[in-house]
Amino acid sequence: MEDYKLKTDYLNQHLHRMWTRFSFFIAAEVSLLGFYFSLATGESSNFSPKFFIFSGMVISALWYMTGAQDKFLVECYRKAAQDAGETIASYLQMHDHTPVGKTNGIEIENGFFQWRCEQLSITR
Repeated sequence: MEDYKLKTDYLNQHLHRMWTRFSFFIAAEVSLLGFYFSLATGESSNFSPKFFIFSGMVISALWYMTGAQDKFLVECYRKAAQDAGETIASYLQMHDHTPVGKTNGIEIENGFFQWRCEQLSITR
């Protein structure tokens, strides 16, 4: 049980760190965009957007690399927690155990503000 708790806590902490990184990257991109528009609407007639295009591409590439690695780690941590949970369920002979986070086979009403498509999901 302690192993399972440690693994789920680590996953939870990693998800919090991911949100912190997400906030950093979204702030960087929004700041860059705001700075671009403030210069573009100013009186500078020889304004060149090349710096902003290059900066945006670099930030986006870093964001992609960080996000891809974060998603890989989340999958690893989820798998480790799921394996520990299945071991506990097997030991306790809980044959109808459904791990937290499993979305297949669960019926929840979809609507405009709440829906999920497995093929389009970023959390599969």
